[in-house]
Amino acid sequence: MPQSTKRLMGVLSFLVISFAFLMAVEKVQDYDIWWHLKTGQWILETGKIPKTDPFTFTTPDAAWAPHYWLADVLFAIVLRISGLDGLILFKAFVVSAAFAIIFRLMLRQGVNLLVAVTLVLLAVFIGHFRFLLRPHVFMFLLSAAFFWMLSVWGGARNLKLLWLLPLMVLWVNLHGSFFFGLVLTGCLLVEEWLTAGYRRIRKKEAITSWPTFSMLVFVLLGGITLVNPFGIDLLQWIVADFVLKSVSYTFEVEEHMALTWGTHRLFWSLMIAVAASFPLALRKARLFHLLVFAATSFLAIKGVRFVALAAILQAPILGYNLQALLDKIPAQKWRLTRSLQAALAILLLVAGGTLILKRSFADYTDHRFGLGINESHFPEAAVQFLRELNPQGNIYNSWPIGGYLLWALPERKIFLDGRYLDAQLELIAQLNTMTARELQALFNRFDIRAAIVTRKDKRLAAYFSQANDFRLAYFDDQALLYLGDDALPAKTMEGFAFLALVHPESPDASYLSEYARSPMAPMVENELRHAVTLAPHSFQTHFLLAFFLEVAGRGAEALEQYLLAVRANPRLAFVHYDLGRRGGNLAVRLKEWDKMTALIKQAMRFRKDDELLFLLATSLYQSGHHAEAEKAYLEILRRQPQQVASLVNLGYLYLDSQRFQKAEEMQRRALNASSDNEVALFGLALALQRGGKTEEASRTWQEFLEKHPQSPWRKKAQTHLDQLRSPHAGNN
Repeated sequence: MPQSTKRLMGVLSFLVISFAFLMAVEKVQDYDIWWHLKTGQWILETGKIPKTDPFTFTTPDAAWAPHYWLADVLFAIVLRISGLDGLILFKAFVVSAAFAIIFRLMLRQGVNLLVAVTLVLLAVFIGHFRFLLRPHVFMFLLSAAFFWMLSVWGGARNLKLLWLLPLMVLWVNLHGSFFFGLVLTGCLLVEEWLTAGYRRIRKKEAITSWPTFSMLVFVLLGGITLVNPFGIDLLQWIVADFVLKSVSYTFEVEEHMALTWGTHRLFWSLMIAVAASFPLALRKARLFHLLVFAATSFLAIKGVRFVALAAILQAPILGYNLQALLDKIPAQKWRLTRSLQAALAILLLVAGGTLILKRSFADYTDHRFGLGINESHFPEAAVQFLRELNPQGNIYNSWPIGGYLLWALPERKIFLDGRYLDAQLELIAQLNTMTARELQALFNRFDIRAAIVTRKDKRLAAYFSQANDFRLAYFDDQALLYLGDDALPAKTMEGFAFLALVHPESPDASYLSEYARSPMAPMVENELRHAVTLAPHSFQTHFLLAFFLEVAGRGAEALEQYLLAVRANPRLAFVHYDLGRRGGNLAVRLKEWDKMTALIKQAMRFRKDDELLFLLATSLYQSGHHAEAEKAYLEILRRQPQQVASLVNLGYLYLDSQRFQKAEEMQRRALNASSDNEVALFGLALALQRGGKTEEASRTWQEFLEKHPQSPWRKKAQTHLDQLRSPHAGNN
């Protein structure tokens, strides 16, 4: 290979690796990482690997086989050395290394440069949602490494296949997906044996020896799976829990659910393309690839968590098959020079990277580019409040946030810590069926004196809100905090300001309407303002106060609180509470056009519909931004040509900008859609009069007075009509 070509390959490889690396640099948003870090820290401190649950007071003796123990230790070491940001970068390096392997494999197998880059981009797009800071990222890297070695293996005389053995030693201790290494090796073994049998039977070739070397490697790999702290017990657990449950059951957690048609469309497209590529590649297609495709597709369809893995391995399979197809086409009909391929590939990388990064910075996405923590996912403020209170006894916590509590409150054991232990899952099932009396007995048995509950944990939130011995002490966007009557010393409890009248666990805030019209209104307002003081960066506290102020008739104060709520959490405000529409309509009533414009523009980053667009157009019009307003009205009319309000308003906008013919056209269209529309008829008469069509304007004013004798604009219409009928009408 010429030196210039090598440099070109090196540059492209660097760009591909950098692209995958950047896509994996995301703020931490997964709850599981915290108990993984706690596990790694516990192992480093004790020098032992836990075999029973050391973290909860509810299931302390439950059997536990942390198959990811080595990954947890690595994470804890990296965290100790470089902090959380360094850990995120380490995860990104592991992910990018997996994509670097499949890209270099495609280049080694002669895949077209542009095709190889495109397929890597596609795989990154598909797998992006699984680039979480968790031990499964090692599955991507080790699967890619196994696939590389098995794909390029040159036969029994090539001992490089033995490198799989130390890799398996690592894999079996890094993550329970090590079984997939056996699947990949088994796929090669099947190809080797079937190929040998085919040659012997159909081609009548003398086979001096069957492919025993690959069989030996497969057997050794199977034996190496026992090189773990749990021995054969780990294999039994993986088969029963990691494999069988993945292919036989579905879970409420998204990553464990089966893949359905219509979701992850890019992955479905990739699977269909790979399946179609095998008959197109004909004799050059490999049975090994077909078996790997079948295995990865099966796993992905049975569990969404395997989608990214399937994409990583199916991309080079598609590249190999496509190259076999391209090789059949005469070179002069499609050949691109290496330089042109590289230039197009670089453009593709830049465009793809820009698109993904743009989406990653958007407020509406969970997978945000950057370092640190995605604050909207963790109850940091609530836990800080809980830490300062330091209640006596034990604390109940909703299952998803248990891992975070385990990390954030290291001095305490947790009710449930978010691991998929059978004992914890059984306890959750019991909680879901218990009566209030049974729950009270359970909490008494475990000495529960405080509770931190996620907003999604509606049943337990309802229990604590109604329990006689628990009171609401704090709430924000992530959690609600309840204290028992004996959670704090008696003197502290006496002076503590509880939230007795506010019910943030309720999805409907309309109960505040009754309060606003009752003698209890001052007390409710005091509680809401106290909640804002406790959680000033929470959407919920500002929203409930704003709602209360709005129904109390204090619109200006309410609008300010709505704007603060939006600033606290735009995604929650616009996606779940439709605050753009609510706040926009309030701003219309108050004629706060500039505030309304800013609010609606933010809302439309999350949700674009004609009602929001109409509010935006109206605010722009009223604040004097006519060009932008006209554009917005025209966009509405492009989708809804008979939308009367937009036709009328646009007609008046044209009047203000002296475009009388266009104003007349808009008002006539509005009247065609709604013949009795008072505002449109008034606007039409004005457009005719100002456009110099005095006779037609006179008739239209007369029609207006006859059709709308009670109109508040009757006097104005009569004045215009009198002007037209006066001797000096031509001067008007």
